[in-house]
Amino acid sequence: MNKTDLSIIIPAYNCGHCISTCLDSVLRQENADKYDIIVVNDGSKDATAQSVQQYQTQHKNIRIINQPNSGVSFARNAGINIATGEYITFIDADDIVGLSYSCVEQYLNNKNNNVY
Repeated sequence: MNKTDLSIIIPAYNCGHCISTCLDSVLRQENADKYDIIVVNDGSKDATAQSVQQYQTQHKNIRIINQPNSGVSFARNAGINIATGEYITFIDADDIVGLSYSCVEQYLNNKNNNVY
């Protein structure tokens, strides 16, 4: 994947019931098609992986990592290891982000790399 401005890493464990809502909220962002969206399926035993794979067929910037259950820290690190964004942010799989979430990228770009 090409270098992007922002990588969004979403650790997911047994989130088949909510991952679609989370991804829909991310995809509603103004520049969502330019973001690197990484879902780390952390050994889910439900339909989490299948739900994300359906999104992958429609959105080429969504990637999935399937790994044995190792916990949220390992899942985040797995996402970091393949992230292509200049900046990285995390969203939990049961979160919904508002339409202004894309302003994270604008904030970072306007701070001249001084992140507080």
